[in-house]
Amino acid sequence: MQTDTPDANADIRKVEAVCRGKGAIRTRCSESPEQAEALWAEWRAEQRELDDLLATLVAFTAEAVSHACREHLRAEGELDRLLVGGGGARNPALMAALQAAMPRGSAEPFDAVGVPSAAAEAMAFSLLGRNALLGLPNHLPRCTGAHRTAVLGEIVPAHSGRVTGGR
Repeated sequence: MQTDTPDANADIRKVEAVCRGKGAIRTRCSESPEQAEALWAEWRAEQRELDDLLATLVAFTAEAVSHACREHLRAEGELDRLLVGGGGARNPALMAALQAAMPRGSAEPFDAVGVPSAAAEAMAFSLLGRNALLGLPNHLPRCTGAHRTAVLGEIVPAHSGRVTGGR
């Protein structure tokens, strides 16, 4: 993602480099609290505004999503629509950045198709549990980087022999 200011573009490249260096493009930059704390400490040391950091992270997030869509969905052709769930769907800055990163498609909250955005995580875990119970692979190797399909999750029988969720 490019912005109108050279400083912001340099900031975006810096965040991308930090995250790529930790392998976060394949996972998520937010999975490393140490990275986030280091970035915030550096930002404070340079006496930069928090708003600038947040704008940089929004721009980086939109570019990371756009990059993932291009890389993992290119076989299916151009993406027409990106549905967004969770808290990000209520963030106008993030939704605008996602829309800008998708010039040929739209970025819309799950609510646009009748699914509550706030229920995204609960629905995902429900689907993972359902597929684990049925013994169905529940991930796409091309998206996760895995070498084969697998059932994610484990069903652990209770002492009574009844099947319950694992811990």
